[in-house]
Amino acid sequence: MSRHAHSLSTTASDWVIRKELPDWTAADQADLDSWLAESVHHRVAFLRAADVWDRANRMRALNRLTYRRFSFLRDRKAFPILLRSAAVVCLAIVVGIGALNWLGQPQEAVYTTAVGGHETVPLADGSQVELNTNTVLRVSESTSQRVAKLERGEAYFNIRHDAKRPFFVYAAGHRIVDLGTKFEVRDEDGTLKVTLLEGSARLESSQAWAPAHSVVLKPGDVAFASVQSLRVVREHEKALTNALGWRRGVIVFEHTTLQDAIAELNRYNHRQIVISDAGVGRMKIDATLPINGVDAIVRVAEDVFGVRASSRPDGTIVISR
Repeated sequence: MSRHAHSLSTTASDWVIRKELPDWTAADQADLDSWLAESVHHRVAFLRAADVWDRANRMRALNRLTYRRFSFLRDRKAFPILLRSAAVVCLAIVVGIGALNWLGQPQEAVYTTAVGGHETVPLADGSQVELNTNTVLRVSESTSQRVAKLERGEAYFNIRHDAKRPFFVYAAGHRIVDLGTKFEVRDEDGTLKVTLLEGSARLESSQAWAPAHSVVLKPGDVAFASVQSLRVVREHEKALTNALGWRRGVIVFEHTTLQDAIAELNRYNHRQIVISDAGVGRMKIDATLPINGVDAIVRVAEDVFGVRASSRPDGTIVISR
């Protein structure tokens, strides 16, 4: 629990105890209402502390015990202070135990990017994840493990290895186990592509009903995995750098068919391009284009290949001979 969270919890606990004392006044209530109105975090902390108080029967026993033990006190003003101090300490212990149990449970966060979006997500342990276009990633962390679930899209992981808290990535029916790694994961229509840039990682099937397969990836390995199969190829450094061009806002095409180039560009843009001629789609292109380069690739196709481009009413661009 952070210092700020601990301070907030203590303050909320103090308000709960004070509210139970017989000397509670309308002015005290006004002060409490003002504090609650300052922030939603104040209200949440107060509700949690009140819930702990309501469920902690031991606090009621402490109330009675404190009255008996300090019955010798003549100063009636001192009694509420002693009672409040003892009760706040015990309530803080109960809240603290609850907080530790809560912190021990996985805390999930969901990160998304829109079409054409790019976001860098810093994790609490110093690791980073970069999300590419149209991506959904769920991250949960506990005291024993760190888990990321790639529901769709593409992400680049730069993970700080921690043997005591392993990092797992689940995607397309598979699990990637970090062994001190920089790697990219792409889920496209159920086919998984894992590119290992640095360190090592183990890729394995995660579905109990699917055929079991597993491989440890090394730098330069690119794995293609489906439910039924797993294939690993080696790529040279330039190809790996080009594949990560999206991190710099570009897409690099090297001897790529126009069909494949347009399919990749369509991932980043709402304006879509279609090719109406299979022969045009087989033409090869070498270019580095911005991820929003719809007009740029159309100009390249017209100038280099002599094709025609026309627009439909819905904004779709059709490329033909």
